[in-house]
Amino acid sequence: MKLTNLLTFYILPLNLLLCASFCCNEEEDFTNQISIENNTLISIENNTNTFAIDDTIYIITTIENAQTTTDNQNVILSDYFYLDLPESVVLGYNLNLYKDSDFGNKIAIPIDEEFIEILEGNITTDTSPNFPNLTITSIFNGTHFKSKFGIQLKESGTFYLSKSQIGNNTIPLTIFGGDYNKGLIDISTKIINADADGFYKFVVN
Repeated sequence: MKLTNLLTFYILPLNLLLCASFCCNEEEDFTNQISIENNTLISIENNTNTFAIDDTIYIITTIENAQTTTDNQNVILSDYFYLDLPESVVLGYNLNLYKDSDFGNKIAIPIDEEFIEILEGNITTDTSPNFPNLTITSIFNGTHFKSKFGIQLKESGTFYLSKSQIGNNTIPLTIFGGDYNKGLIDISTKIINADADGFYKFVVN
């Protein structure tokens, strides 16, 4: 599926959830906030960390429907959606590609859509110089929320994949979903084999 053919209704629920999670009044209390911590949901295909120019790194998201909350409650994620509106039954998060600079810091790298291959789910790109990022949307297939996409690597260097560095940098990579009337889901996670700060490092030669 090409990015230019994406339907906007896959992206709209995620944007609304991000706003609901970050933009609400601090005193507002959601009576049904489902908080989960699970660091096994996002992986790099074959855990590869060495590539050549023009290779593709594949990012896979697989979220089982049954999860355990941070207060040890067993939940079924699809219970927090209207299943008769399948276009809204999605979980999403933001991700950035970073590169080591000559000054020793990490710089966010914009990714043009022509270098993205979508195999499952949906991806949108923001290539603005101040805040480039990817929005990854995993779609419910009846048992899992899934997405898989690849980024073609066009230059050499040391790179990282991690959360988008916006606002409070201590907040982990977070997957959002659910419906305001049924319950809002937030899943704290990181890429499998990422470092303690949540960065998955790889080298392109």
